[in-house]
Amino acid sequence: MNGRQRVLRVLRGEPVDRVPRGEVRLDDEFVRALMGFRRRRAVIGRVEQNATIAALNLDLITIDAGTAAQGLSAEVDKAQLHGVGEWRGSGLAVFVRVDGPFNRLVAGLGPEETRHWLDGLRKSPFSPPEMAAAQTRRAMDRAAGAGADAVLIADDHRQITPELASPEQVRRYYLPALQMSIRSARAHRLPVFLHLADWLWPALDELASPVPDGLQGLAGVPLDEVRARVSPAICLWGNVAPEWLAGPRSSDEIEAEARRLLLAGGSRYLFGTASGLRGDMNVQTVLSLFDAVASVSAAPDVGI
Repeated sequence: MNGRQRVLRVLRGEPVDRVPRGEVRLDDEFVRALMGFRRRRAVIGRVEQNATIAALNLDLITIDAGTAAQGLSAEVDKAQLHGVGEWRGSGLAVFVRVDGPFNRLVAGLGPEETRHWLDGLRKSPFSPPEMAAAQTRRAMDRAAGAGADAVLIADDHRQITPELASPEQVRRYYLPALQMSIRSARAHRLPVFLHLADWLWPALDELASPVPDGLQGLAGVPLDEVRARVSPAICLWGNVAPEWLAGPRSSDEIEAEARRLLLAGGSRYLFGTASGLRGDMNVQTVLSLFDAVASVSAAPDVGI
């Protein structure tokens, strides 16, 4: 069973030989640290990425479809998506990360204009939230055409503050745009994951139709509470906080964390960090946690 088969079987609720592993991002700084490079600006290429994937025994990687920095008129980075087929050919599942509608809205209007528009202080012949959702849909169309196995809708939760958008405005403008994006992925029969941060947690129950196939991130939210609150058919991915990996950890702490994740995640769980692997993480702690997940998953009281 290769990585892609393992991930897709978990998404379908089928048994697998071990818990799949995947990251939303492999920062160059982390790869340099893992490889033992002394030069901070050492170029990271496919060879170093492959070595990192092998060291962590990853089953899936995430390709970024581009940034929302260019705003509402931004197009998907086609060059990035060209790698989907190559990675799939290596036996990995390939998820494509697309900027969510809120990221695109703020990038297109700017924080101040976004706030004015949401407050009704700006009039427009078009709806910026609908334009932002349309851009997210186009990104998913490109991802499906490139052969992605799933898409991850990711909005930067740090931007969605009460000063920028009230909870009522999030419900009125953001949730409908998000649901439009999910429906677009479903039209392509693509599994869709939603980046779940603490700001969306109170409104989670309102994502009733359609619901995403999976939730990623989950930092700051106890995994057992997420599992108790959502359908058992929803796949959970992540929950390891970057701060937890920032320094050394004892073997007991690492084993307890691995056990917590696997018991709470259940059979539809993808192991990984909430943020991706970053340069400010302790490499040995990361490696030890990945090893512990493999050993703990075989324990009689945890085993899949």
